[in-house]
Amino acid sequence: MVEAARHAVQDHAHWKAEYERLSASIGQKKAIVAIARKLLMVVWHLLAKETADKFANPTQVACSMFAFAHRVRAKNLPGGLSALQFTRNQMDRLGIGQEVLIVPWGTKRFKLPPSKLLPEKG
Repeated sequence: MVEAARHAVQDHAHWKAEYERLSASIGQKKAIVAIARKLLMVVWHLLAKETADKFANPTQVACSMFAFAHRVRAKNLPGGLSALQFTRNQMDRLGIGQEVLIVPWGTKRFKLPPSKLLPEKG
């Protein structure tokens, strides 16, 4: 978790700000350990409540779900879903990313199916 905390404070605005706040008062090493503990608490809550992190970037979550779907191959996805359908279903299950319509994937961009959580326009 300490390694995860080190990456989090480099790559994520929320954890970077939290680290800077903590390191000013308790020092850098203790601040990293404190961030690691906070991350562990976030993981526990995410698993226990099956929700998304409130600081999650929906586009990044969609990219991760899409990457997972490709790693397990489409034939192994539940219900015979395509990778894009699987990604949208998981985003809807987590209650995030209704506004995400495109998944950037390398140099390509894939269009997600519309969310079932948004009322249709028309």
